[in-house]
Amino acid sequence: MRWYFVEVEKHREEDVLELMKSSPFEAFLPKKQRYFKKQELVTWVERLLFPGTIMIASDFPQAEFTK
Repeated sequence: MRWYFVEVEKHREEDVLELMKSSPFEAFLPKKQRYFKKQELVTWVERLLFPGTIMIASDFPQAEFTK
């Protein structure tokens, strides 16, 4: 299995990920959770690990993947 990083427009990652669901590739957005504190309020937030990037797992060689 090969891993590919595909650069997309920032803040459009979810839209592109939705388009990838109908493709033969396994696409996902790596996210991280962390605490966010503002004054007295502490909450968990989930942020993208690589903003503007979608990760794709595929068995295709690079030449076929880029087509």
